[in-house]
Amino acid sequence: KRDHMIVDVNHYHPICDWGAAKRQFPFLISKATQGTRTVDPTLKSFISNCEKYQIPYFLYCYLNKGNESDQVKFMVDICGPLVGDYFRGYALDIESGNLECNVILALQQLEMYAHDKKVLIYTGYKDYKLYRTLISNRPDNAAWWESRYGLNNGKYSPLYPCHKGVDLYQYSSRGQAPGVSGKCDINMLTGTLAEEWFTGSCDEYEIGKVYTLQGNMYIRNEPHGSIKKYSELTVNAKLHAESVNGNMAVLKKGTRVTVKEVRNSAGTWSRITSGWISALRSDNTVSAKSRGILMLYNHCTVRSCS
Repeated sequence: KRDHMIVDVNHYHPICDWGAAKRQFPFLISKATQGTRTVDPTLKSFISNCEKYQIPYFLYCYLNKGNESDQVKFMVDICGPLVGDYFRGYALDIESGNLECNVILALQQLEMYAHDKKVLIYTGYKDYKLYRTLISNRPDNAAWWESRYGLNNGKYSPLYPCHKGVDLYQYSSRGQAPGVSGKCDINMLTGTLAEEWFTGSCDEYEIGKVYTLQGNMYIRNEPHGSIKKYSELTVNAKLHAESVNGNMAVLKKGTRVTVKEVRNSAGTWSRITSGWISALRSDNTVSAKSRGILMLYNHCTVRSCS
């Protein structure tokens, strides 16, 4: 599966044959927004066809420099009402000389708005040092997507490898792919993550089953709701939680929780004794989605934004 071609498209190079796309690509990526005003003209048709042909897909925001958090909110506001069952997550396209601090805060914002989805973090090969902290401390629900073109002739060349640890490698912007109009960006999996990570949906928790947190996780009052205050927790819950960023309640890694209710609302949610948490899988573990973002936020406020 490592040699499967993956394409990312936009209105300049859209999908023109959805039957061919279904046969060729395990999942698709498309531009959704840029800045806080621009929406890709093919966004709605892309989403509706991915749902019609049952193709898993990601949507990305091209981040202009400055106000990155607002741009992320704009993307989620636009895409949220449109996406369906085959939507797997968002991507942040970071190639405008964005400050790492601002991108870190935007990633935290994305966790707040779409904490039940996966994330792709796109950077260029030459920009690795600019975003090294972001990349090395990315949360467990995030994959690293990097571009390096070399000769940029539409063919992969081992003479121009991506950085070690990259999950999705964009090796040309001049590729040709079945079902895609014109020359397009083409990518390949590196083998660090299975193809199923990109194509798989969020599994449900089982009521009455005990799960172990694999990382720190926010406790919420309702699915998609506000984060619970640490001061609102019971004495017992406080033994397994901590207060962050102004009294936000976060359960600690290693805490064992029992699922009392499961609710599907634009993602899978489970109610535990302390409140609600979101999920990516149900293999007796809870996905560690908040750990990396919280650590990055603290690093950012202390070092990068001072």
